Amino acid sequence: MRTLLQKELFTVAPHLFLQASVAPDWKIDAPDDLYPFILELAEAVEKFNCRYARRRVRALKISVDEGVLSCVYSRRVPCIEKLTASARRAIRLHRRELRANLLERAKKIQSTALFASRLLPDWRRLMPDERATLRTILKYAERCAVSNDDWQCLANWYRTLLRDRENAERCAANCRGL
Repeated sequence: MRTLLQKELFTVAPHLFLQASVAPDWKIDAPDDLYPFILELAEAVEKFNCRYARRRVRALKISVDEGVLSCVYSRRVPCIEKLTASARRAIRLHRRELRANLLERAKKIQSTALFASRLLPDWRRLMPDERATLRTILKYAERCAVSNDDWQCLANWYRTLLRDRENAERCAANCRGL
């Protein structure tokens, strides 16, 4: 998440994000598009922290891995767990719509225009942690790859974005076979 958005979160919920003031390199590991969901969660937890000063909850880690929000707090409080579960559901629904949109766009591209489209940069910006979606997009790209350059691009994408050596070598072999 961008530094500006993180600082806004830190000012909205100073008790929750006390760790950020103690350790300046502490950060939230989530894409920028999830800011509204994390903000809503932080406001709710901060409201709890202000109301129950003796039972304050601190965020030790907030990240998104494979589209799932992961929050580690200093203590377990059932109502905070419910708030976090609600935020996870909202993020899951949001991500489902994004994924469907990206895959629909990938399906509609019938030529090698996929290789010059904004589809991959959009994936990288919106959901870089979700590699399964990228894998599906690249499978669609394989269907319309016709030239050596297309197969070389696919091999590079598998290698760099997915760190998938096996599929990268398979695409490179297709490039040599044409």
